[in-house]
Amino acid sequence: MGLNLERIIGPERTSNAFAELGVRPANWREGIEETEFYLETTLGMRLTTLSAYAVFGMLRSGTEEFISETITIVEDLLTDCPPDHWLEEPDREPLLPIIAMARARWNLDSGHGVVPEGLALLGGVKITRIRNMMSGGSPELPKDVTGLLSNEAARAWLETRDCFLPTITEPLETNLGPSVGERVDPIFLPVARDGSMFAPDIERGDRYQVGEKGNERHYDSFDEALAALQAMPVAKWRRPNSEGNWGIVSAVEWRRVDRKSLKPLS
Repeated sequence: MGLNLERIIGPERTSNAFAELGVRPANWREGIEETEFYLETTLGMRLTTLSAYAVFGMLRSGTEEFISETITIVEDLLTDCPPDHWLEEPDREPLLPIIAMARARWNLDSGHGVVPEGLALLGGVKITRIRNMMSGGSPELPKDVTGLLSNEAARAWLETRDCFLPTITEPLETNLGPSVGERVDPIFLPVARDGSMFAPDIERGDRYQVGEKGNERHYDSFDEALAALQAMPVAKWRRPNSEGNWGIVSAVEWRRVDRKSLKPLS
């Protein structure tokens, strides 16, 4: 977007336009890299809610239309602006698996069929496994009349997957905290086998390191790093052990906590 805008109206006016959107550095490229620009946009805030729905099945009562609209908005965006035209490494961006999981979950919740790729993400398996289950004379995952995987068969298979969290609709004013009237801001965090959790205070050099060894990514923002972990088949991140040595751990579960209870960044 920025590059095309710069081609049309020039560098200075492009930087001024981004400044109006909250990007302060004079160079709009540097500004986007140094800030949480995308997270602070209207679509970025929508994606935060969509991620909670796609990965954890969190659906607030009355937000069904909001979720449906967000899925459509993102799908239209990706159709009009192919990811490889504006994302440096599309296959490593959490946006693509998140929208695929969201669409698959929405179809399941709405009684429609699902595509193999979305079901694989929800079930935490490789697409080849899903395709194997689609083959044969009596496939475990048959197609419906529309050519999509059967809703009933997909739901039955997901019930056997420990990593899949069914959609749970929560009332808008549900009180989840220990104190009467106190609102809780729920968030799911990955937990390693030793009990350590991916939390805001495990920065290393003011950045978060996530991903497999040799293919790690660094994030300035905790929320961006968490979104990347949510998109991984198995979340992996680097954290210090009791000796202060930094090593990579893998998630064995996801734990729901109150965001306000997390240790704030210094």
